[in-house]
Amino acid sequence: MDAPYPKVFGIGLSRTGTTSLTEALRALGYRAVHFPLAIVREDEGRLTLDARAAARFDALTDTPAALLFRELDAAFPGSKFILTTRRTEAWLASMRRLRASYAFLRFIPKVAQLTEALYGPRTYDDEQTLRARFARHRAQVEAYFSKRMERDVLVLDFESGDGWRELCAFLGREVPHAPFPHANRSYGTTLRNMFDFAGYR
Repeated sequence: MDAPYPKVFGIGLSRTGTTSLTEALRALGYRAVHFPLAIVREDEGRLTLDARAAARFDALTDTPAALLFRELDAAFPGSKFILTTRRTEAWLASMRRLRASYAFLRFIPKVAQLTEALYGPRTYDDEQTLRARFARHRAQVEAYFSKRMERDVLVLDFESGDGWRELCAFLGREVPHAPFPHANRSYGTTLRNMFDFAGYR
């Protein structure tokens, strides 16, 4: 299948259904990568976009895309953006379960920098800050795309029942006959996510 166009960027924070979105995009024929560390480079202590690395894929989701959505928009005009979201308290409960995993991931410098940039210096421990950062991220997305939200940004809430109908209408794709892939509902991750993380660093 030819690579779909335009590019699609899932810019929701972790634990908002980013794995489900990635699997859905793959089912639609996109070469989608979850948590693509390869698109992030450090420039004098600041995390910036490696547009050449990002150009290798049809769709990117999770933390790197969430942090760099402005840069992705500038580098790839005409792209589509998907903001996955959920109830704040449900998101916080899911984030609590990531604390044990982060104890290991924080030793990967880019992961630590990305996480601190999105969630604050006391990552996963300061729930007041987490709650504020969750609201701030959506506000920043809505402010940046204020004149283009309906055209270029889809807000998806899988907890509320969003799925194929909303996603395919936004992307101009036919709705598959298969059930929507609600993946990674537990605290862990999928095997494909781990391959992505290891292979596209």
